[in-house]
Order: sequence, then C-alpha cells, then structure tokens
Amino acid sequence: MNYVFSMKSIEIVNTAEDVGGIHLLAQTDNEAVGVVVVSMGKIASIERISVYPQYQNQGIGTQLMAKAESLAAKQGARSIVRIGMFCESDSIPAWYKSVDFFKHRGYTNRIIFLYKKLTPEAT
Repeated sequence: MNYVFSMKSIEIVNTAEDVGGIHLLAQTDNEAVGVVVVSMGKIASIERISVYPQYQNQGIGTQLMAKAESLAAKQGARSIVRIGMFCESDSIPAWYKSVDFFKHRGYTNRIIFLYKKLTPEAT
C-alpha cells in the first residue's frame, strides 16, 4: 500500500512497508523533512520519529504521528507505544522536549528504564 496525504504543503508518504511495519516520510518540495517508523501488531510501536531541526515546531511531527496512529488502528492495533527514548546527559532538555511531544498527544508514562554504562574494569 502507498499512503499519501498533504496538509500545509507537507506530503506524508509511506516509503516502505515491510513485514509488520511502516515507514512514513514527510516531504516538502520533494525534500525529506521528517520520518516515523512504526512496528505493527496488536500493540504498535513507534520505533523512530525524527524531524529536521529547521522544520520542527511546525506540526510535521504531529502530522506524522496522526497518520501513523491512524494506520496502526486500521491494521488492528489496540494501542501504540514509544519505548527507548534514551539520551546522554548533555541532551536532557532535548529528552524532556521529546517526552512532552508524546504527552501532548495523549501518551502516558508506563515504564521507566534505568541505565548504567559499564566498563570492562567494572567487576
């Protein structure tokens, strides 16, 4: 299937549909400006979402998410999750911005991952 829709001169195209997943690409003037990758199933999973910095805060990520959620629901998903939003210590403000992006779209916290970097000397 090839999905295309336009809003405010942004075109969302399903560039790939592999086994159990979709890749949606946001384009303007044939230039890629954002992408979302979704694994499908009864619980769909947002594997990746990214919008080029110069195109952020213009609703492109929101359009990508809306289309991804719609397609997931049409393919039988009962819910959708985003797992693995990791950050380095110097990108904590960016991490919170990402979390807020999802929270403003109705996503809630369900799990917390704790992280520890290991070195070969640590025993």
